[in-house]
Amino acid sequence: MHPIAISPAHAYTDPDGAAYDSVTSFLARGGFVDDEWFTPESRLRGQYVHRAIDLDLQHDLVEPADDDPIRGYVLAARKFLAEAQTMTVFSELQLADPTLRIAGTLDWIGQVNGTATIVDWKSGQPQPAHQLQLAAYEYLAFCNELGARFARATVYLRPDGTYKMVSHTDRHDWQIAQAALTLARWRSIHGC
Repeated sequence: MHPIAISPAHAYTDPDGAAYDSVTSFLARGGFVDDEWFTPESRLRGQYVHRAIDLDLQHDLVEPADDDPIRGYVLAARKFLAEAQTMTVFSELQLADPTLRIAGTLDWIGQVNGTATIVDWKSGQPQPAHQLQLAAYEYLAFCNELGARFARATVYLRPDGTYKMVSHTDRHDWQIAQAALTLARWRSIHGC
């Protein structure tokens, strides 16, 4: 795997300090993310939920109290992992591609009902960009020799302990994600 570091502000750099575009940032800069629902509170909630799920998978999570706002999201993730007959291989895995200079943190990689799958946890509203994000993650997994093909799914976790899994099967998603990267970089160069 290609070495990559991430700052608390989600800025990725290689060992020499060169910056990489994060998948989520180039999708946003390319105009593919609707930020209507993306508030500082939702961002913080997402970070807490991701950290809690990662700790839970490592059996290091202190059980959230009944009134803890992330409890339902953790219960939803547990429910998905049990019902989908999963086997976790990686959780919160940071990957990079030095050729395109992109990086991202894959929430979960493993087996879902016997199929190699990349899952992205979401605690907010569905967006079309989510399928592009997962296509870029699949590309990063391939570049880092984790496998050639993965199923891709967003698992929308709800505060009431339920979830909805949405599979992404359009093989054109990676081409669109590449277009978003090109557009984001063009906008940066031209100050747009």
